[in-house]
Amino acid sequence: MFDPSDFNLILTGGMILVVAWALRKTFRNQRRVRDRNPLHEAQQELTQIEQSQLNRLNQLEIKLYEYGREVEARTDNRLRVLDELLQEADREINRLRQQLALTQQNPGDPALKSGPEF
Repeated sequence: MFDPSDFNLILTGGMILVVAWALRKTFRNQRRVRDRNPLHEAQQELTQIEQSQLNRLNQLEIKLYEYGREVEARTDNRLRVLDELLQEADREINRLRQQLALTQQNPGDPALKSGPEF
């Protein structure tokens, strides 16, 4: 009655297994589609987008802070150079005032009429 080597029986068993596997896969897909929550998916997507925007904003804030520090350093350097130039100019003004005062005291002295001292 039951011969295990019968080709039709093996073919039928294989077909039953394939149909069972296909039905199981179809039921799983249907359950996944049925259990899907579009609102939750949209909220997750918005959360991801928001997080990426916050990350980008943080990166830009860091770049802005670094740029501000760089500008401040350049400004401090220029102010230091300008202070040095002002001090040098003040020294030169004082030297010229002294020379002018000396020339006004001794208008005939040829040594005072020479050029500036360096």
